[in-house]
Amino acid sequence: MARYPLDLVIPFSICKNNDLWNLLPAARNVNAAKSDKIPAPELIERQRDRILEY
Repeated sequence: MARYPLDLVIPFSICKNNDLWNLLPAARNVNAAKSDKIPAPELIERQRDRILEY
């Protein structure tokens, strides 16, 4: 099993929430590039199965 750092889907600066539903594994370089951006709903929908698997 690969180990990934956890990333907040909705950044803490936008929504002060560290609940489990807001955490997903993310590659370090992707997490760093994301910064405080919110993922597009289309991206979340395309990755739905993968997200639910985690």
